[in-house]
Amino acid sequence: MMKRITVLVFIALVTFVVILLVKRPDIIGTWWLWLVGLAGPIIGFFQRIIQQVEQSRFFKPADKKADPNVKTEKTA
Repeated sequence: MMKRITVLVFIALVTFVVILLVKRPDIIGTWWLWLVGLAGPIIGFFQRIIQQVEQSRFFKPADKKADPNVKTEKTA
């Protein structure tokens, strides 16, 4: 779920930058170094936030107990 949201946000940002490049190419020229320079820390920040949300007690999946009626095959 969180990966899907991350991918959608990334696609939205790329689309926004492409539209901005087509409409106003002069803005991208001045912001290019800022975008490239801050991309790593921004991505790292969002990855850390996603990990913390996934590890929180609100998003932990319920414990699955083995059902004795279900047979599993072990392959060699």
